Amino acid sequence: MKDTLAIIIPAYKPDYLEETLESLTKQTNKDFKIYIGDDASPFYLENIVELFIDKLNIVYKKFDNNVGGYSLTKQWERCIEMSNEKWIWLFSDDDLLSPSAVDSFYKELKNKPNSQFFKFFTTMIDAEGKKINLFRDKTNLETNIISAKDFISKRLRNDRFRSYVVEYIFRKELYEKYKFINFPLAWCSDDATWLIYAIENSGIDVIQDTVYWRLSGINISSKDVKDDEKKKASIQYVNWLVNFVKQKNINIPKEEMLLWLFNQISPSNKKDVKKLLNKLNYEFSENDLMSVWKKYNNISQSNKIKRIIKNFLKKYLV
Repeated sequence: MKDTLAIIIPAYKPDYLEETLESLTKQTNKDFKIYIGDDASPFYLENIVELFIDKLNIVYKKFDNNVGGYSLTKQWERCIEMSNEKWIWLFSDDDLLSPSAVDSFYKELKNKPNSQFFKFFTTMIDAEGKKINLFRDKTNLETNIISAKDFISKRLRNDRFRSYVVEYIFRKELYEKYKFINFPLAWCSDDATWLIYAIENSGIDVIQDTVYWRLSGINISSKDVKDDEKKKASIQYVNWLVNFVKQKNINIPKEEMLLWLFNQISPSNKKDVKKLLNKLNYEFSENDLMSVWKKYNNISQSNKIKRIIKNFLKKYLV
């Protein structure tokens, strides 16, 4: 296995694929190989890939069946199996990376040769590639290493700490040991998997360079699609998480997990909350749920009032 980098692109959409590949041609360090796994797309992605055959080291494969439609993690896994490099960067068919990103990875690897798990800074862009300014964003504050506990706590608290699959690079050995945790739509699959990898690596090593994640309106993070599946995945994730942190002796308050869950599924009344109890791990009691429900309700009402005041000020004072 070569000590090089495989950039894996599980592809389906044509909209930004050319732009993504173009950003790869601009890398100052070309020590990488690209693997594009076409998830039986109807959009003739091979025509786009053909434009870059002479510019990039690309392996393209069109699969006979669509897997991402029912399991994104299975699509990720079969795309990774196309590669034989030591390092895996699971990218996407619509995001971008800075020209120095690959070079920054190798420099950081030289500084931390024993690391198995890295992450980049991220910037959110819109469909046109313009930067989206986020209020008090805390995603890129850590510049050296993020502990496993800090990572998952920040994610659960919705503490303006964003995380996307495309910003992480990991050793293939680490991947082969644990693969990906599978939830419907891969919703929370990345957070669960990164938590495992972070524990194995004693944290996530930060690369101070940028990946540009696109809020395009056509990814599952930006669309109101399959809402029931997202709710199902969120419940599965919390059930998995409460067992996992107990097993690893990581102190994550149950209140944090339940508040996160309520923010995902938005229960509208006490009856909905009590129904939820039957779907949750036995670690959660009815008292746990009702206590957090009260807090969630207070926060929701407070946020609603803030929105009303904000809209009023916009309308009458601008």
